[in-house]
Amino acid sequence: MTKTQSDQHMPTVCLVNDDGPESKGLLRLSEALAASMNVVVVVPNGQRSGTGKALTLDRPIRITERADSKHCRFIVHDGLPADSVVLALSMIDKVDLFVSGINAGANLGYHRMLTSGTVGAALEAAIQGYPAIAVS
Repeated sequence: MTKTQSDQHMPTVCLVNDDGPESKGLLRLSEALAASMNVVVVVPNGQRSGTGKALTLDRPIRITERADSKHCRFIVHDGLPADSVVLALSMIDKVDLFVSGINAGANLGYHRMLTSGTVGAALEAAIQGYPAIAVS
């Protein structure tokens, strides 16, 4: 995606999730937000539900930037949901907001909320000092 002059004045939102790059909620949300913001997607390459706020510390994380996204920058990696935030902060110049989700399942109750990769990614962004929303 090429940046125009007006794109540089739009807020940048980073979408993360725990359901992977083919999540319907993620794809619809990225399309909808791209109409009014710069959107960057950084997600694990597959399902990572139930991993909470865990980070990959025992190996390098492999990343791939997808060229098939027409409306946003789309980065896929082989790590965990919270790794998405760490990677985004190292790869994106400016992030105004992190949105984690839209999750494919409900995160109801404390147990589900605390083990949710969706919530864990939003928590990682908040710990790093960024506004974050988890959507389930």
